[in-house]
Amino acid sequence: MVQRQKINQVMTGIGLFMLGVLVLIFTLYLALTPPQGGPTVSPLLGEYRFQSLTLESPIANAVLWFLLPVTWLFCFYGGIWRIRDGIKMRQSALDYKPQTFWSKIATFLQFRDILNTGFFLLLFLVLLGFSLHEFWYAQKAFTANLFFYILAVVIYIFTRKKIANLWASSRRKMERGLPTYTLTEDGLTIKLVTMWNKKQPDPPPVQIRFKEIDDLQVLTYVEAEAFLRYNIGPNLNIGVQQAKDYAQYVKGKIRRPNVYTFGAAANNDMNVVIRGPELFYMLTFDTNDVSDLVEAYRAYKDAVKTDSM
Repeated sequence: MVQRQKINQVMTGIGLFMLGVLVLIFTLYLALTPPQGGPTVSPLLGEYRFQSLTLESPIANAVLWFLLPVTWLFCFYGGIWRIRDGIKMRQSALDYKPQTFWSKIATFLQFRDILNTGFFLLLFLVLLGFSLHEFWYAQKAFTANLFFYILAVVIYIFTRKKIANLWASSRRKMERGLPTYTLTEDGLTIKLVTMWNKKQPDPPPVQIRFKEIDDLQVLTYVEAEAFLRYNIGPNLNIGVQQAKDYAQYVKGKIRRPNVYTFGAAANNDMNVVIRGPELFYMLTFDTNDVSDLVEAYRAYKDAVKTDSM
């Protein structure tokens, strides 16, 4: 079961990488097109003309060609990241499989996604051959567009770490308002929701005792995505229960929601899963380190085992 989930995530990464290859060929084709266009005499398609993509404003045109390589660079690095994290997926993080109608549908989704990716691989090979064929016969010229295109790629290669750090810093600022937690003697307290409308007070913190929890673990983004898609499945009951609980919780009618997955797998490597007989939480906390929470829960479990012996 877990192997199929890993295959899905790795093949998705391969598909994203392949898409980047096609976008690279197409954008490079545009960058090499002569300013006035040029006839292409192709044994496959015959003769046709492709107009150069050039804006009237020199500044706008430079910006366009600086940004155009970002499309395939995003696909490349996104594909590599997903392949790497897919290979590193842990069995312990994905061995939960509820025997529900929705989890059976999720099993079907695993096979469907593998077949879809396999079909895209075949389509990619056809498109790649076609693209290279037309690229070979197309009219080409060294233009200002190509200069800006190459310059953008070179600048990105040498500054990508700084760009990644800047993006991470900006994302952290945008993520303010995520849930926070504090440990208590026998569990944790979660500040779940911060109301945007300050006229309405924040709902009280959620209290969860360790004895109410059967499992607490931290998942990467790829693991959390696979967990929700292939273990939980398109469970409408969870969605309905979550919406109902959230509305009642915010209004102060219940002390805590039993289901909460808002913001789960939101491209964050700290997705915390809390499961119990009456609880199903998947949260992204406003922190990069939840080791104290994991250690406190494990210490509680070890103490319970010791007392039961």
